[in-house]
Amino acid sequence: MLHNYAVKFFAPLLISPVMEDNTLKITLVNDLLTDVENAMLHVYVHVWNDTSPVKHLTKPYHV
Repeated sequence: MLHNYAVKFFAPLLISPVMEDNTLKITLVNDLLTDVENAMLHVYVHVWNDTSPVKHLTKPYHV
């Protein structure tokens, strides 16, 4: 189990979401030696008492 977490935190692509002043800010870090083109970021917003997302956002990225 620890190995799975180690693989994730040493991954070459990192998505770091932060809530600030009721706004979701997302930072993408690319440690690969090449650009990542035509990437799509999907954000699903859930509430605690339901399994269905209340909001789904999709944004194209070039990292």
